[in-house]
Amino acid sequence: MEFKPIYFKEKLNSLSVSLNPENGKLNIINPRGNSALVTLWSKIAGSGGFWEKIENSHPSLLKPVSPLAIVSNLYGNGLPQMLSNLAYNPQIERIAISGGNASGSAEALENFFEKGVKKEIIGGINMLTIEGTQFPLPNELHPCNFRYKPEIARFNSGDLEGICNFVSHTSPRSYQESDRLVINIPTPVFKDFPSDITFHNVSTEKPLEAWMEVMHLLDRFGVNLELTGDKGKRRALFNLDVNVSNPTFEDEGNLKKFGYNPDELREYRETMINPQKQTDKTYTYGNRLREYFGIDALKVCGDRLKANPMDRHSLVSLWDTSKDLIHQGADSSSPCFTDAYFDLVNGNLMMTAHFRTHNAVSAWLTNLYGLRAIQEKVSEYSGIQPGQLNIRSRWIGIDPDNAKSIRAQKLIKENRKIPLEVNDPRGYFITEVRDNQIIVGHYSQRGILLREYAGNPKDIKDELRLERAISDPDHAFWLGYNTAKAEFDITGKVVGF
Repeated sequence: MEFKPIYFKEKLNSLSVSLNPENGKLNIINPRGNSALVTLWSKIAGSGGFWEKIENSHPSLLKPVSPLAIVSNLYGNGLPQMLSNLAYNPQIERIAISGGNASGSAEALENFFEKGVKKEIIGGINMLTIEGTQFPLPNELHPCNFRYKPEIARFNSGDLEGICNFVSHTSPRSYQESDRLVINIPTPVFKDFPSDITFHNVSTEKPLEAWMEVMHLLDRFGVNLELTGDKGKRRALFNLDVNVSNPTFEDEGNLKKFGYNPDELREYRETMINPQKQTDKTYTYGNRLREYFGIDALKVCGDRLKANPMDRHSLVSLWDTSKDLIHQGADSSSPCFTDAYFDLVNGNLMMTAHFRTHNAVSAWLTNLYGLRAIQEKVSEYSGIQPGQLNIRSRWIGIDPDNAKSIRAQKLIKENRKIPLEVNDPRGYFITEVRDNQIIVGHYSQRGILLREYAGNPKDIKDELRLERAISDPDHAFWLGYNTAKAEFDITGKVVGF
């Protein structure tokens, strides 16, 4: 039986690099051999590579009649393809492992056959994980699907004698084409993507744009949690920060398209600044802000800021620790909106609001419009124009199976657009070639040259990173493109970053 790879055919049969002058192939030695050498992260070709070492000590292993079928690297990501190739080529009975084990791929290959796998949900889909490792595999690559399991041994890279003896054992078994097992590796469709779930931020101009980004982040990066009691499943993120530079009322047509009633939003705005306690509710935000603690905190903040726009005491808490922290009973509840802070930024009144918990579908956008009413009320008392609104949700989630959530996500996927952002608040860059050298000029938003960077793209990149001169990914991509283009104009090639 000849070795026939299902995956990586172009890598295993490449004619572009001739390592073996007799067959001109990259690393297949004897297609009818029954053993393999895996060199992990260590190089096969070149000076000091495994091919040179074997050729100097055991050249017979590199002949067409060698028991060694193939020499291959294994970095880690290629493990599923290697296993699929082994299933299709059961005549590979022995695998010698040697070389630098930078990613734990040696243990993954060994443990797959020796210890097996366990079921795990990864990225929202059912997968397998090799026991004793973090290596994920599709369900199709289960050890029980392998008719024959190769013998695997690990060797020090200098133990060429041991490697030679191990791979040179002859096989008493004969194989038929019917022994081949085809395992096709599907492309997984992930539902969850990795991120730091405790830190995401959004910066937009308008409220609807911000809400769509919040929903997108939950859909892509949220984690599924089972809440206690009868609350069921939620998809959540933690400490989500949103900055909205112009949180004024949206176009009514757009609001209706996403299922929001403009009249209900206006009514809610009024309740947010209404100090009267409603008898059918355990609390209202307006009451907590303007009457519950014995003062109208919004007026007090406005008066303080009017007297001293740089006042740093304009913090209002809605949380009554003596009651809200230990609330009991089916009818009791505690504020989700816990505090607000007002400050003068760029000549305008900025408001920062914190929520202990937030429902992204039914409450987030509605809350934003209510917060704007609070900001406008303090603006009225202080005489300072309202500006940016910041919302931090310490815990924010959706019910992923709720019909309203599903409908909202569908609408967002159809309508969400991300404009190319070039107005980095940290300034902009102009790249040019001057005296055969790359020059990157850093300018303020008003066009003042702040500094020039000179050198190759990597050095410039390192300096910009050290100084945190760029805040926006679009800006970074654009600058990377321009410096690479400048390097190509000078050298005719791009070395890289």
